[in-house]
Amino acid sequence: MRDLIWPIALSLIAIVGVVAFTTEGEDLVEVARHFRPGLLALAVLALVVQVSIAALRLRHIAGGALSYRQSLRGQVTWDFLSAITPSALGGGPFAAYFISRENRLAYGQVTAFMLFSMLMDQVWFAVLIVSLFLLLLAMYALLGMQLFGAVSDGVLVGDEVSFCAFSSAM
Repeated sequence: MRDLIWPIALSLIAIVGVVAFTTEGEDLVEVARHFRPGLLALAVLALVVQVSIAALRLRHIAGGALSYRQSLRGQVTWDFLSAITPSALGGGPFAAYFISRENRLAYGQVTAFMLFSMLMDQVWFAVLIVSLFLLLLAMYALLGMQLFGAVSDGVLVGDEVSFCAFSSAM
């Protein structure tokens, strides 16, 4: 616990310095007036849940080579280094080095863990984007059925192209 005092103190000093040099007094008063501690607590809780689940994922990908505590340290390191490194990969390579060194695992093995985790992130995002597109398409079809379902058949509207049924509205 004593090891955390200096980093936390330096972080707080840096935050106070940035706020002092980049904002004006009335801006801080306005922010303080609209401050809602419940939302801040909810955001912190969401962050803790996200990091905890990511640590469980890293532990699962490692196949037991990392304990939960080790994977949590690795995930926090990965997130921190991703936040401060300006690259497309983020802090992945640095986090792999850290996890490898801290846990005496082969660097190639840890790199494989990290690359597989990154690949699974990309697969998740690809599935999510397609799902959201299909959901949006279905919403527009349902909206069209509500708005234009009673339009009678004509030159541009027929059996194949109409809003009478969901399948033809899609």
